[in-house]
Amino acid sequence: MPLSVARRGIDFVAKNASNKGLPRFEVAFHGGGEPTVNWKTMVGAADYARSQADRLGLSVGLGAASNGVLNETQIEWMVEHLQGVSLSFDGLPDSHDRHRPLIGGAASSGRVMHTMRRFDEASFAYAVRMTVTEDQIQNLPASIAYLCENFRVQSIQVEPAYQLGRWSNAPVAETIEFIDAFRKARRHAVAAGRTLSFSAARLDTLTNHFCGVSQDNFCLTPDGNVSACYEVFSEQSQRAAVFIYGHPLADAEGYSFDESRLRTLRGLAVEHRTHCHGCFAKWHCAGDCHHKALAEDAGVEFAGSNRCHITRELMKDQLLDRIAASGGIFWHEQLRAESASSA
Repeated sequence: MPLSVARRGIDFVAKNASNKGLPRFEVAFHGGGEPTVNWKTMVGAADYARSQADRLGLSVGLGAASNGVLNETQIEWMVEHLQGVSLSFDGLPDSHDRHRPLIGGAASSGRVMHTMRRFDEASFAYAVRMTVTEDQIQNLPASIAYLCENFRVQSIQVEPAYQLGRWSNAPVAETIEFIDAFRKARRHAVAAGRTLSFSAARLDTLTNHFCGVSQDNFCLTPDGNVSACYEVFSEQSQRAAVFIYGHPLADAEGYSFDESRLRTLRGLAVEHRTHCHGCFAKWHCAGDCHHKALAEDAGVEFAGSNRCHITRELMKDQLLDRIAASGGIFWHEQLRAESASSA
């Protein structure tokens, strides 16, 4: 992405925030890969966002998602200029290196762990996003224990590997075994005072929208077009016609928007999804990720997925934890059986 594309987008969102009387706007560096690869644009865009915020009397929040393979200059810059970073790290070094080698094939875990230690030393806010493949599910509890014992990261998000793109034919990781491993891993996190999460199981969130896809997310592709989804970052993406809804004006500042496509995206609220009508978790997961749901529906009405079962089970865990913490009593088949056998 050239800096000119980033500047046009920043101009648009900053002006929009000012016109709406908002006190701030945010810029996130996500990328179709690793945003720090385009380092000059990333730094230039951050500088420009701050200058525009100052000009308009606003504040600006800057954040990024990164693979964590950073040099010292990049680490120091992030600590100084960003409010937070989400790092991709898959727990045990061997688990991480199995699927995230450097371009030459060497292990990358050492580089990522160095970044986390530097962030810890600087008391910098970062989170870890962990992807679990089917062959690594058994290592999930040990991975969470390893992170908690060696780093200060407070928030860890765990997701089974999505069967999309190059991983579309891989073994499914959205299994009962994943749920069992997550529960064991969560005990380690709770004991260490950390938060372990799965994106769709969020008891404290009440909403009919899973993410910004249905709420006018403004994500720029390298060519300067506007996508509603971070995962659709190219006009060549399979679902570009669903998520890319804006294009830069050729002879003026700003963008032209496909209002019909925007209305469709805005209508992706969970109450319009037939399969979700009777689900107790629907106002929390809000129908889960629409991009992943499209991969499941094969051109027909969404009929649920393995992720639905994971969400409901982990939501139950959270509900039971709340009941127990408030001094309540909850029914459980095992407890009833034990009570009957002791009578």
